This record gives sequence, structure tokens and C-alpha cells, in this order.
Amino acid sequence: MNTIDNDIKNILLNCYKKKYNIYDLDKTTFDLEIPNSARKHKVREFYILLYNNVRKLVLKLPTSKDDYKVINEYEILKKYNFYDNINMTKIIEDYQNGFIMEYVPSENLAITINTLKRTKSLEIILLNTSKSIALFHSYSTKYELMNKDIEKIITKVLPDTEINVTKYLNINKDDLIPLSNLHGDLGIWNIRYDKLRNIISFIDWEDFQEVNIGILDLLNFIFTIPLALFEDYREIGFYNLFELVFYKDKYFKELIRLIFDEYCKIIKIPPKKILSFFPLYCQSMIFRIHSEGRSTENMFYKPFHDRFINEQEECIKGILNEK
Repeated sequence: MNTIDNDIKNILLNCYKKKYNIYDLDKTTFDLEIPNSARKHKVREFYILLYNNVRKLVLKLPTSKDDYKVINEYEILKKYNFYDNINMTKIIEDYQNGFIMEYVPSENLAITINTLKRTKSLEIILLNTSKSIALFHSYSTKYELMNKDIEKIITKVLPDTEINVTKYLNINKDDLIPLSNLHGDLGIWNIRYDKLRNIISFIDWEDFQEVNIGILDLLNFIFTIPLALFEDYREIGFYNLFELVFYKDKYFKELIRLIFDEYCKIIKIPPKKILSFFPLYCQSMIFRIHSEGRSTENMFYKPFHDRFINEQEECIKGILNEK
């Protein structure tokens, strides 16, 4: 059993007392969770205060003293807590190089997808998620022609900085690019669903950027869905998973079309144009994961990127059910 320092217990108790005006030590317990993720260094610890065995507060702390991403996340959440209709992490106060937040009863979207499978209920939840992503982007979206500033954003995450950006993404110089806030890691594990209140929330804002190509968040959401929908993807391999995603699975392709429709009602960009940024999405994820000292060897980004580049026109037609 993990031992929790008394200083941490006391800071959580004081926060709870201030917020709820309740303080009964006999009803208060604590827990420590360290997620079993691919991250091997700069790990996160989550200290939890429970009242009557119900989770109430969470303290998020990095294990490395030189890791400032968590306290930066706190500053981001403090600055951007004004979004209407967007449920974000509810912060309380900072502590050392981390912060204390409210615990929201919910499950990550991967569990929801596993549980509901191919049902109408799941479709509704995923469409609401797409709408929430679009609303988040809409607060800051501006449409700009491809220019040097946008090229800098793109080439930052590419291994070959001499690449012809417009040719690589199959876009034109006169195409309008939607720039907005970017969550930066909006896969299904950082999207929470509260089934009691039917609420979608976004968590883990460590990679937030004020100005970037926001549709990368949508692509991250869309292309992590198959990892929960096709539970045997590791056994069938990434080649066969690609076949299902872009060509063969009618349910998934129809679902993606509906997700695009929901997003594009708010963010005015055609689905074809969004999909042209798929290679950039893959490269941005590779860049982010490598910057954390992690390997992408067993992840889909590189094999999907390479095959999409070779079959781009067929892939877009396939997933959008176009002839």
C-alpha cells in the first residue's frame, strides 16, 4: 500500500474544508494512483481525498522536480476557464509544481466505447463529443491563407524541414487554414464521459497551445476511436486496422461521416480538407511522444502515415464513401 505524506493529506483536507465547509477526519480517507502508462519518466502521481468513500479532490503532481508541465497546465486552466459549454478540469489551487482539482465521476471515452460497442447510444455520445470539440475551437478560430507562420507550425513537427508543405498536405496556397486553440492530446483517453449527467469533459491540458491547427484535435479524437472499437487491433496488425478504418468497416466510416458533419456545422472546413491534414496529425503525435522520451514503435502513427501518403486519394474517398 502506498504511503501518503502528512503534508499532502493536510493540504487536501484544508482544501476540502474551504470548498465544502465540512471537516470530519473519521469520514476522510486517502489514496494514491500512479497510472500504468507508456510514460517511463516524468511520471504523474494522483493523490485522492475520499469522503464517505466517495472521491472528492485530486492532487496531480509530477515525480520529477524539473518537470514543469503540470504547473503550466494549472496556469492554462486558470487562464482558460471561461469557455461556455466546455467542461474542463475544475482547478482549486496550486501546490508545489502541481495542482489540486475536483474529482468528477466519469469514465474515459475508451471505456464507454468498449461498453456500448456499435449502438445508437454510443453514436450520440461521439457526436456530442465532436460538437464539444468544435465549440472549443470556435472560441478562437480564425481562417488564414497558407503563410510562413502556418508553415512554421507545420514544419516544427516534421522530420524533414525542407519538405514542400502544400504538396505534402495536398493543399493549395489559397486554401484557408483554420487556426485556433489546440488541446494537443485529445485522444479518447483524455475525454471523459459522465453517464449520470450525460456530460463530456476534456482533461489533461499539458500540451495546450494558444495558436495551432485545431483540426488536429478532431483527427486525434477520430483516429483513436478504432483502438477501442476494434479491441483485437494488436492481433490483426496495423495493416489490417488501416483496411478497416479507411476501406472496409461500414459502421466506422458512417460514424466518421456523422462526426465530420457535426464538427463542420461550426468550423467551416470540408471533411476532405480536414483529412488532408492526417499526415501532419500523425507526425505531430510522433514528435510529441518522442519529445517525452517514449517510443512510437508499437503505435499506429508511422504505419498509418506512410500508407496514407501513398494512398491519399483512395483513403479519403474510402473513408468518406465517395466513388
